Formats: sequence, structure tokens, C-alpha cells
Amino acid sequence: MKIALVLQPWDTAVPVVGGDTSIPILNHKLAKRLAEYHKVVIYSKDNGLRPETEYDEEGIKYRRIKCFVRDRLRKIVNMLRRTSLGFTNPRRPFFASHIYYPEYGIKVARDIRKEECDVVHIHNFTQYIPVIRAFNPKCRFVIHMHCEWLSQLDRAMMWRRVKKVDLILSCSEHVTDRIRQRFPVLADKCHTLFNGVDLEQFNSTSRLERETHPTKKSLLFVGRISPEKGLHVLIKAFEEVVKRFPDAHLNLIGPKVNAPFDFIVPISDDKITSDLAKYYTKKAAVEVVRFEDEYYQILQRVIPDSLTGKIIFHGSISHDELLPYYRTADIFILPSVWEEPYGIPVVEAMMARVPIVSTKSGGIKEVVQDGKTGFLVERDDSEEMGKAIISLLENNELSQSLVEAAHERAITKFSSEPVVQELIRYYNQYLPEKAKR
Repeated sequence: MKIALVLQPWDTAVPVVGGDTSIPILNHKLAKRLAEYHKVVIYSKDNGLRPETEYDEEGIKYRRIKCFVRDRLRKIVNMLRRTSLGFTNPRRPFFASHIYYPEYGIKVARDIRKEECDVVHIHNFTQYIPVIRAFNPKCRFVIHMHCEWLSQLDRAMMWRRVKKVDLILSCSEHVTDRIRQRFPVLADKCHTLFNGVDLEQFNSTSRLERETHPTKKSLLFVGRISPEKGLHVLIKAFEEVVKRFPDAHLNLIGPKVNAPFDFIVPISDDKITSDLAKYYTKKAAVEVVRFEDEYYQILQRVIPDSLTGKIIFHGSISHDELLPYYRTADIFILPSVWEEPYGIPVVEAMMARVPIVSTKSGGIKEVVQDGKTGFLVERDDSEEMGKAIISLLENNELSQSLVEAAHERAITKFSSEPVVQELIRYYNQYLPEKAKR
């Protein structure tokens, strides 16, 4: 079988660099394993890091797509949105329209036809299904959701695109259940495929030695420096931690990039998520662009003088550079205040044997078993989060028992190999025999 893996129009496939989002990293790992069984072609944005746009590597074909139209369209759309002429319905946003990176969909569709692919596996962007199908009517289609857009965006628009897909995958039962509820006729095609983590990379059997100083503790966050990740809550919680452990420090690792306002805030029915609008300026909420460090600047202003030098923003780093931070961390914290679809850094921390504090948020509740493999607190509750962190720092025996249970769970359920095998099983079950060769 020949499989086309279609990334989001702004994602790059390889080389994977610091700052890349979780989807291209996950996709790259899936592709390498799938290539052992099938022919694989990856479609992604041309990031300009290699001179060629078509090349083969590790048994995978890579097709990098150049797009020129999108920035011009963005200016027009921003102008329209300031009037009543277009894209005023938050459930039918510009990013979900057919004119969002239109070249990307058309060029991918043509190349898939040239490559004679059997299966088209698209990440998140449903608007590319109709155009790719028009060029490739005999292909089987898989839409792979890493967010809640299928259940959040305009129902009629989503239905037209997905009603004939062969398989709908989601990164957590939280996302899958909401899709099933919205499209019950498609329920049998909807399945969960957890995002796998490289076992060899993060399965650290030998942790670096901890500091013996009773108050010198290292806390770690990995993810976007963006409002939905709840770092404003973590900073308040950290104030309480420092009162008990005055030499503690907090490492914040990830790109200083706000998630676009349209992608999260106006399409959510969740009050806590809707309240994140206060972390976006009026201009950021109107324009369809990322205001790169807007939230980071807000955090800089709210960090109290008592925490000066104790909170370190490291920016984006590579996965190889990230490993030492996991290995030396006393606690990993993911303070998400939205309904987090999954949470790959949580699984990485479980693999690396780091105690976890996170929130009762979306797919995280499926990854972390509260009280068994980590602590989960209510979203947007800095007091409860601070208490949970302090509790683990004070109780080494409890911390170790959670770590061992979490590590075993991560290996069994969330490592790359069982995830790939599950994906292949879904392919075999839901894609007709004539699509295999």
C-alpha cells in the first residue's frame, strides 16, 4: 500500500528542528515505522532548509510544497473581518476555509495523483479532503484530528467534508467522543490513536544525580508559551513552592508563540478557554496571524520580584537538548487551562521517570491516572497546583511510586511501536482490499 501523509500547511517534515510542533515530530516517527511495511510519501511546507523540494530519505519520499498566495490573502481577509463582509462567524473561520493555503491543497492533490497513492492520511485540515479527492477519486481517506475542530466548527461545513472519509482518527478519547456525539452516523469510523513517544529516546533507566540540598528543586514545563498552556497559573503556584523551597527554580522550554486566537478562543464553549481572550490584544483577536511573544511579554510583567532569576525561559530547543532537562527535573508540570487534546510532553516525562503534576484537562485525564501515575488538579487553580507540587517534593516515597507506575503505563500504552501497530490494524480493518497493493 502507498500512503500519503499530509501535514498541516505550515508544518515542515524534516529536518525536525527546535520549535517544530508536535504533529511533524509525531508524523516523522510514524512515517519511519510505516515505511517498514508500506511505501510512504510525506507532504509538508517547504521550509527553505534544503535546496531540493523532492527527495528520498530513510525509505520515505518527501515532497515540500512552496506556497505564495496565503500572505496576500491574509491581508484581504483581515480587511474583510473589520467589516461585515466575511469570516465574521467564528465557527466558519478563515483557517478552515478553502482559501487558506489554497496552493498547498492543489499541489498536494496533483502530486498524490502522480505518485499513485492508495491512502491519503490528512492531519487536522478537512478542507483539503474535497480537492485531493477530486484529483484522486479512487484513494481512501483518513482524517487525523489532534484538536477539537471537527466538533467545534460549523457542523454543515464539517459534514460535507468528512461524510465519505474511510477512517477518522483522534489523539484521545476526549476528542473522539465529541466527534461521535456530533456525527453519530460516523461513530463506527471514529477511533483513538494516541500520539506515540520514542521509547529509546526518553526511556531513561539511569537518572542523573539529584541535588542533595533539601530546598534546591528543579521544576520543568515543556510546550508553547501560549495562554492556553496556563503558565500564568503555574507562576502563581510557583510563588507558593518557593516559600517552602526557596532555592527552587522553574525551567520553561518552548517557542514563545501565541496559538492563534481563532484556533482556540472563539470556537470553544468552555468558559475557562473563552476567558483566555484577555491575554490577546484587540489587534491579535482580529488579525489572522500569530503575535509571536505577546503572552510571553505579559508573563514577564506578572512575574514578581521575589521570583527574579528563578524562572528561566529557554525558548525552543531540540529533542536531544531537551533530554537532560527531563533527567534532572524533580517535577514536570503541564498547567493547561483549556481542554488539552492530548499532551505529548506529559508522556515524555512519564518515559523519563519524572513525577507529574498536570490538570484535569481533556486528553490528559486519559494519560495520567490521578493519584496513581501523577497528580491532576482542577484547571485554573494555582492554589491546588502549588499544594500538589509541594506534596510531591516533600514525599520522595510517594513520588517514586508514581514515577514507576507512570513509566510502566507509558511503555505499555504510549510508546511508538504499539501506536504504529494500532494504526496498521486500523488501515487493514477500514481500508478495502483494493486499496492495498
